[in-house]
Parts: sequence; structure tokens; C-alpha cells
Amino acid sequence: MTGVPSRTRRKKGKRFWLPVVLAGGLLLLLIVVGAGLYGFLGGLYASAPRSQGGESPMVRPGERINILLLGVDGGLAEDDAGKSVGQIEDGYRRTDTILLLSFDPEQHQVGVISIPRDTQVEIPGHGVQKIAHAHAYGGPGLVMETVEGFLGVPVHHYIRTNFQGFARIIDALGGVEFTVERRMQYDDPEQNLHIDLRPGRQVINGEKAIQLVRFRRYPNGDIGRVEVQQKFLKALLDKVFNTGTILKLPSLAKEISRYVTTDLKPAQILSLATNGMHVKPDDIHWGMIPGHDAMQGGLSYWIADTRGTQKVVAELVRGLDYEANGNVRVELLNGSGVAGLGRKLSVLLEGQGFKVVRVADADRSDYDATRIYYHSNTNPNLNNITRSLMYLVDSPRVYKDYKEDGSGAVPGADVTVVIGRDVAKSKIGGS
Repeated sequence: MTGVPSRTRRKKGKRFWLPVVLAGGLLLLLIVVGAGLYGFLGGLYASAPRSQGGESPMVRPGERINILLLGVDGGLAEDDAGKSVGQIEDGYRRTDTILLLSFDPEQHQVGVISIPRDTQVEIPGHGVQKIAHAHAYGGPGLVMETVEGFLGVPVHHYIRTNFQGFARIIDALGGVEFTVERRMQYDDPEQNLHIDLRPGRQVINGEKAIQLVRFRRYPNGDIGRVEVQQKFLKALLDKVFNTGTILKLPSLAKEISRYVTTDLKPAQILSLATNGMHVKPDDIHWGMIPGHDAMQGGLSYWIADTRGTQKVVAELVRGLDYEANGNVRVELLNGSGVAGLGRKLSVLLEGQGFKVVRVADADRSDYDATRIYYHSNTNPNLNNITRSLMYLVDSPRVYKDYKEDGSGAVPGADVTVVIGRDVAKSKIGGS
């Protein structure tokens, strides 16, 4: 374990104003009030350079859009005039809050996963550390890379604010009505952190909101904190959907824009907002990375449960029904020419709930593209396997291979996947 992360400056960026997406995780926003703001949005963009010089993955047609929501330890500073300067003087800060939001523009479903700041992960170029350190090492780009490696899904964009910005956003919305469930009291002069909240139903203003989301003294540690954060964000979402709030959003945009940065471009924001208007509160599903606390080298970590994490990702990011996947029996045939790739894919699919009944070599080892053969026309869940594999390869070929009576052509299997070289070139092939 290294000490304090080295500071590195990022390229100068511009700012964007999508507050509630960031604060609550919801790009459904309604905050974008039409093409009249297009020119304003055009000047509020901040790129997220990757550590290896690469670019963020492109969103394929029909694919879910994954956006990382970052709350930073004072990461967006203000100058003496109170104007946001977009970055602090000595480089990046650590993240205090990390959410991965996944939006399905076709089904109008949203999944939000909370990642505890002490989660132990592999940070590219920096070894095994707490995920909160990734931003300090390389800004949003490195956090995106880290989350991609950790969860095995693409991260297309980011939105970021700090606690001061978060407070201003809450105040700009007129506060949020919320029930504080316990007495919260804590003082840390070194961080200028003073928490003093009493239980009960109340309107949480910006200052109280910071206290609420930063309080960590729960019996179950940071997990209790994450649970309270999610409850508050749900209350914030209710406030955003309030008709009176929606009408105020255009006038609040300029104020809020000072405290948020993103790499989403104007056309992308307008497209997301158009689709997001169809999302209802019940279409938003929340989860967190399961695991347990552990002390290592004198430091406390959150150790993710691998299978439980795969389940959460399958449901909230891939949009798969874990229980329904259990009704799909899969045969895997390795035709990639890469030894062991069938077993690797088996572990991935089983982690998503699929039943892998057989792993073997294909009739040849030079398949370029992965092929999927459906052996049933009565199992409504077969498309789940195709949707899952689309995260690895661009366009797996799908064939119907069943008898006239609809029974399976391969005994004991509902679907056969012939693994091609395209999977070998994916992240799972190089792992």
C-alpha cells in the first residue's frame, strides 16, 4: 500500500450543469429544457482522459448508457470571487461518493449501484487500493477505468460535483423533506466537519444535507452510510419530479452549472433528457456492492463479494433478470483457439445466474465471430444470453436451431454458444 496518492493535473476543462443527475443519480432530467439551451450547454464540457491514452467506450445502438456519478472531497474549488474554477490548485482529490448509473433508453429503466469508498480494487498503474484514491491519482478518467475493471462493464461518461456544490444544489431546489432516523453528532476540526442532526421529519437544506451524507458512525460502518445516502437521493428524486420544482429548473440551471463537470456533450444530454422524461420513480432500481469489512495493513477495507457483485451488476447494469436466467441452460463450445476461454466465460455466465451444463471445444478453432444457437422456441428468456454477450462482442450471430415441434436439438441445453475470436479479444479474453 502506498501513501498519499501523487497529484496530477488534468487538462483544463469546462463545466456542465446537470445537478440532479449527479446528486441523485438521475439523468432523467427534465432539467434539460429543450434546444433553447443548446448554445449554453455547448460551453460546459470537460473531457476525462484515460491513463493509457484511450477513449471512453462508444455506446452501441440499443445498449444501456452507464454514467459514473462522483462526489469529491472538495474537488471543485472556488476562487476569491466565489466562482468555480473546476479543479483544486494542487490537483485532484479523493472521491467520497461513487455511484454507477445505468440507463436503458429503450425500456426506460434506470439502475443505480453505490460503491463504498473503501472498496478494495485494482487501480490501473497503482495496484490494490481503496477505490476512493483513483480520482486523486488520475481524475474521472482513471475512476472510470477502475470501475470498468472492477465491475466488468463499460463506463461511458461521468458527472462530478463536490460537497459545497452539492449543498448549493440542494439549497437551489429549496431543500428536501426527509426523515432523519437517528441522532447524528460528530466533530472533526481538521476537516472542518461538524455534524449535529436530530431525528425526525424535517426539511434538509444544503448544510444539513452535507452532514447527513457524510455521517459514518453506524453499527455497520460505511454500509449504513450508503443506505442513508440512497434514501436521501430517493427523496431528492421525489422533489425533482414535483411539478413546482420542474418549472423552476431552467432558472436554476446557471447557478447549478458552477458546481458540476461532465464529459457529456450537448447533443447527448438532450437525447438523454428526451428519453429520461419517460422514466417514472418506480422504474429506478437501487443497489450496492455486497461484501464485508476487513482490516489489512492497519487499514479498513470493504471486500466485495464476487458472486453477489456479479448478481447486482447483472440486474442493475446489464438489465438481466437473475432469477429468469436460472431457467436458461447453456452449452459453451470454445472455437476461439484460446485455451481456457470456455471456462472463463462459464464463470462469468454462472455469476449472472445462467446454468452452464457443458463446456467443451467446438468442431474447429478458427471462428471469428461468436455464434448463438437457440434450441427452443418456448423459453422466453433466451434473449438474456444474447444481451449478456453483447457486453463482450459487438454483434454475436444468432441462429434458431430447434425441431419443428419446438423441442431442443441439443439434449439438456436451451442454447449453445460457440465462442469466437471476438471474445478472445474482449476483456475476458485478456484477463
